[in-house]
Amino acid sequence: MKHLFFCCSLLFIYANALTQNIGIGTDAPQAKLHVNGNLQLQDGAAVSKFSRDSLMSENSHNNVPTERALRSYLSTGRWTGLDTAVTSTNGIVAKGFGIQGLGGPTAVALKDNLAFVVNWSNNSLVSYNISNLSDPQSKSNAYTNINGPSSVAVQGNYVYITSELGNALTIYSFTPTGSLIYVGMIGTGRRPTFVTVHGNFAYVTAERELAIYDVSVPATPVFKSIVTTNLSFPTGVVVQGNIAYVVSNGNNRLCMFDVSNPMSITALGFTNTGLSNARHVYVKNGFAYVTSRDNDRIQIFNVSNPASPTVAGFVQENIYQPYSIHGAGNFLFVANGQYNMVSVFDISNPTAPVARGYNTTNISGPGILFAQNDVLAVPSSGNNRLCLFTLDRTYGLSMSPTGLQLSATQWQTDGMNIFRGEGNVGIGISKPTAKLHVEGQTFLMGEVGIGTNFPMAKLHVEGNSYFNGNLSIGTTTQLATQTFANTLGAKVALYGSSATSQYGLGIQSNLLQLYTDIAGSNIGFGWGSSTAFTERARIINSGEVALQTNGRLQIRTGSQTAGLWLANAANTGNVGFIGLPNDNVMGFYGNNGAGWGLTMNANNGYVGIGLNGASASAPLQFSNNLGLTKISLYKGTYGDVGIGVYGGELRLQNDIPNGKVSMGVIQTDGSYAELAKAERNGAYAFAIFGSLWANGTTYASDRRFKQHISGIASPLQKLLQLNGVTYDMKAGDFNNMNFKQGREMGLIAQDVELVVPEAVSELNGYKGVDYAKLVPLLIESIKELKKEIDTLKAQQKR
Repeated sequence: MKHLFFCCSLLFIYANALTQNIGIGTDAPQAKLHVNGNLQLQDGAAVSKFSRDSLMSENSHNNVPTERALRSYLSTGRWTGLDTAVTSTNGIVAKGFGIQGLGGPTAVALKDNLAFVVNWSNNSLVSYNISNLSDPQSKSNAYTNINGPSSVAVQGNYVYITSELGNALTIYSFTPTGSLIYVGMIGTGRRPTFVTVHGNFAYVTAERELAIYDVSVPATPVFKSIVTTNLSFPTGVVVQGNIAYVVSNGNNRLCMFDVSNPMSITALGFTNTGLSNARHVYVKNGFAYVTSRDNDRIQIFNVSNPASPTVAGFVQENIYQPYSIHGAGNFLFVANGQYNMVSVFDISNPTAPVARGYNTTNISGPGILFAQNDVLAVPSSGNNRLCLFTLDRTYGLSMSPTGLQLSATQWQTDGMNIFRGEGNVGIGISKPTAKLHVEGQTFLMGEVGIGTNFPMAKLHVEGNSYFNGNLSIGTTTQLATQTFANTLGAKVALYGSSATSQYGLGIQSNLLQLYTDIAGSNIGFGWGSSTAFTERARIINSGEVALQTNGRLQIRTGSQTAGLWLANAANTGNVGFIGLPNDNVMGFYGNNGAGWGLTMNANNGYVGIGLNGASASAPLQFSNNLGLTKISLYKGTYGDVGIGVYGGELRLQNDIPNGKVSMGVIQTDGSYAELAKAERNGAYAFAIFGSLWANGTTYASDRRFKQHISGIASPLQKLLQLNGVTYDMKAGDFNNMNFKQGREMGLIAQDVELVVPEAVSELNGYKGVDYAKLVPLLIESIKELKKEIDTLKAQQKR
């Protein structure tokens, strides 16, 4: 405080001496303050000279400070007795982001004012100049030998990339301006996940291994050794001194290895305490910090003895599915998969990290982050961004009983703007639970923008909105989660180009409307989403309803039986009904007198036709009241082909002139083989193509059927002209005749026709013999022989 009093006194003298010179020990001062002789202060110390020293050290009272020294002293803030070099506790502040050339960024590494980002989707390495954190600039893109990049590391003027799909370690060099030059590559183990470079060696984790590569000549990296002990799908590695710290995700372990001899890696120890889906590790001053994704924690281990690590604690505040982790100075940064956030911790006390806030700005799907001094870089694959942050080192002064103290500044200024990087703001409440928490009424005049700097309405929201309660539109009445004003017209416009051309919902008198913008549009119903839609039903533009074949329409009613009425075209009456006459029968009902014309029993599947709702007693049952024709299979111009019933008689009929009723089989090749037929107006009423097995046959022979009756002339003579023969039928040449195989006995129709034409007939150009008509010839021939025998016997007796 003495310093403060002295400085204020000097300032007072300075202010009063602006217009004249003051002399001490002289009556002719030559300066604003002219002292002739020594100046002795109250405590007896002498001032021997003037000084520009602004430190105001213990011996500064020997020197009189100049104006410049005073101004410098006041500006440094040291007159408060406080150390202004300490870091604020405000966490991190979002600065800017880059998007040029990025496609699914997975990891980033920093070197001075350059950032190097690897991208999974476009298999690239992109360099950025981040000297202006608010406006990072893309400088160079590279693609050679990059395939599914999983991590990136920087040492010296070289960038090292692991390609998970290409199974390779690829090396690029870069210039101070960020230009990238391909240098070389070397194959790695299967699906490499992470690389770190220490000295002349690159350490790469792959599917079940840690491998070391000599990169002292980057153009020709050389494999040195490999270790698999205790490792299962490792995902991260840090090397400090001669120790490599590897996170083994497959078995949830932190494994330590001695890498002092690159040709022979030695396993030391491991621990899995508290780890669940372990992903990455950061090591500082003998302590390892491991992200444990499935139990939302950072597990802390004391690894000062790598052969026997011990648990040192854990932290869960602001940790949600942690993924990558990195540190700078006494600060630790963690990328969290859930909530897309970066958390900050002060690890001055390594076993008890102190949460210093978090930030979610611009982040969607954070990858492997990187911290350098006060700068944090986070790759964001969900929105293809490189997000940049900086430690918030702003501070303020607060008064306490002991004097002035430094305190974290929550509010910052930028020109005429005031803002804060983290925390919540409360109005009417001392403990706000959101970024802006207002207790009491709020009045906002003009347009309000949420997620936008340029609101175009009273309330303009860019992004998602959430309401916990009811929302009224155009009315103060709240009848449901969302209530509209009681006015007719359009209520919800889902898509549209004008007030009369929309997809949406509307209300007219006694009518709820669901409409499209043009006549050619359809209305579909289904499940999924707009871009992955499985359609179940559709109302097409002609007014019809189309159902997908993989969907079902279910109709239920209250007290009445379920069904669907079908109206006529004029909508003046119901023509028919499809539904249930009762709970056991379904069918079709004709409203104009037909009744239940077609029904099916839901229990046994029996179908009834014309039963008027009664249950069928057979798989297919017709009404006894139907006409003679029960089933019409074909309706010709002059008759039917079908099945009829006449009392107790079943009729298979073809009423078409010259038609026939055929019987046969469908053969394996799909062709029809006719076995018999009945023809109307044909030469034969019934024809059989094949052999007939019968117990007997009877021919119509009543005298009343016959006329012009006469005897057979010369029967024996005719009989003697017939020749019986044996033969084989040509079955192969006449498949449709179904001839028997084997030796046959009979007559030749052409020979019989010459003698007894009455016994021969023709069908389709082929002749046949009616052997039954030869019986009368045989009878008369025997009688004629009998006469001749009787005559010979009579002659012998004479």
